[in-house]
Amino acid sequence: MNLLDYKKKFIDFAIENNILQFGNFKTKSGRVSPYFFNTGNFLYSKSLSNIGKFYSRAIIDSKIEFDTVFGPAYKGIPLVTSTSIALLDNGKNCKVSFNRKEKKIHGDSGIIFGSPPNDRVIILDDVITSGLSINESKNLIDSFNGKLQAIYVSLDRMEIGDNGISAIKHISELHGVPVFSIINIQDIIEYLSQNKKHDSKVENIREYVKKYS
Repeated sequence: MNLLDYKKKFIDFAIENNILQFGNFKTKSGRVSPYFFNTGNFLYSKSLSNIGKFYSRAIIDSKIEFDTVFGPAYKGIPLVTSTSIALLDNGKNCKVSFNRKEKKIHGDSGIIFGSPPNDRVIILDDVITSGLSINESKNLIDSFNGKLQAIYVSLDRMEIGDNGISAIKHISELHGVPVFSIINIQDIIEYLSQNKKHDSKVENIREYVKKYS
């Protein structure tokens, strides 16, 4: 499966599982987007298994060295679980780590599930919008003396924020690590353009991208 097929399969997967939706959606920034991407919409075990395979492919292709896969609560938890199993299927036995939203004071106290992120760590998230969960994750990794190696997301929206750069570029520069995406919005436009039934969706997305890029 070459890279182009891999991206096509991921876009098909996202549409079939209602992860990629079309319409009018208000984003956290207040913009009205003609599409919405939500990796929390996998409803079946097969979907969860597949999304881990796509993330593991992105990780393997990036050739980044790491020890621990970290997922910010809550969406990052199933992403890390599924991806770590897919990585194992590809010969990589890694540590798994994710956080609670609130620190427990009874039983297994603390804020971390799984392995402490105290070595070479990569973060998995769905889409970077404000970057808040990434920033919180970086601070948490730092508190364990871990070393953030890279960040992986499903989609790069390629939107320019009020600061004049995209959210992904801002996060990359802020933390000094690469940010990899399985696909970007141009991949979606290119793929949908191959089928005339998507013409109106493509036009709406193109206008939105032109306005905010």
